[in-house]
Amino acid sequence: MSNIVQNTSQVTLDVGGDPVVFPSNTVDLEIIGPTVVKSVDPAFTTIGGTVYFCSVVTNTSDTTTLLNVEFSDVLDPMLHLCAGQFFVDNAPATPTVNGQQILYTIPTIAPNTFVQICFQVTVSET
Repeated sequence: MSNIVQNTSQVTLDVGGDPVVFPSNTVDLEIIGPTVVKSVDPAFTTIGGTVYFCSVVTNTSDTTTLLNVEFSDVLDPMLHLCAGQFFVDNAPATPTVNGQQILYTIPTIAPNTFVQICFQVTVSET
């Protein structure tokens, strides 16, 4: 999704029975929202190994606090969330797990700050 939405307007004038359109200038509206950057550590493993996934959710607004930001991560069927290994800003947290989907609501993200969500998974054959 683009963070810029453009908008114009116009007026139409009847000149001698013919419509003449006069367009406005184009204005840009920036939609402020979070950015998400995901990483994995280590980048390589084997069946039975464990890795940590981390997502940094940043509020890019200078003035607006984001409320109730829904984090979602759908794990590949080979990946399984390790019990007790879900952290928000390094503090233990409890996500909602629905099959392979991990859900967590971030209550607030202040302007120009971020929240880091990390969790450990085990890699299996299926």
